[in-house]
Amino acid sequence: MTQDTEFDQFIDFIAHFSSELASGTSPEYALVRTSNYFGKQTPREILSALCDIVEGRKSFYDSWADLISVYSGNAYARLLELLGRFLEKGSKVGGERMLQVLKQVRKNSTMTKNRENLIKSQKVKVMALSLVSSIVIGMIAALAPILTFAFYEDLFSSSVLVYPTTIAIQIFLASLLTVIVTGYRLNQTVGGSLRIVLLCLASFGCTYVLVAHLLMNLI
Repeated sequence: MTQDTEFDQFIDFIAHFSSELASGTSPEYALVRTSNYFGKQTPREILSALCDIVEGRKSFYDSWADLISVYSGNAYARLLELLGRFLEKGSKVGGERMLQVLKQVRKNSTMTKNRENLIKSQKVKVMALSLVSSIVIGMIAALAPILTFAFYEDLFSSSVLVYPTTIAIQIFLASLLTVIVTGYRLNQTVGGSLRIVLLCLASFGCTYVLVAHLLMNLI
């Protein structure tokens, strides 16, 4: 179970508990009814506090303070502490106010998840673009020697002597540099890891070797 799922279940538990409070139920009985409703999904920390309340070892508010201490330092504790403050105004009022807070919490959580999903989709698009561009560049680099030899006579007849092999190497190095720079910039854009750069290099290298091998067989 992920942390997001656990937090969502915790929110559902507090929301149900707050609904019981808003209906005028006492905090002790509201906690019992909510725990019965969720059954095994009830957090064990809350079950432990409930046992102390039911068996008379501690009052509701003492057990609630213990819960805040157990969850200290995270969002769970802040919600419990806020609800505890609301309960000082009465069970019904406290439950109604907490329901309003939880409504906003759920709204913010949904917005955060949508933003995370958008970022993930953008990363997938960037990786796909990197893969396609690297494959195309790899094909061009592999075809460079053939194209160079095809126009060798024109190059040789010019005032500057240019060797086909030299041009092919230059094109390969330029293509390799293009792949590295493109992958790095795309990686910086989405804030991803260096896997995008490695993916670009792997795609370029595999395509180059495959196309070059096919050309050698055809020639």
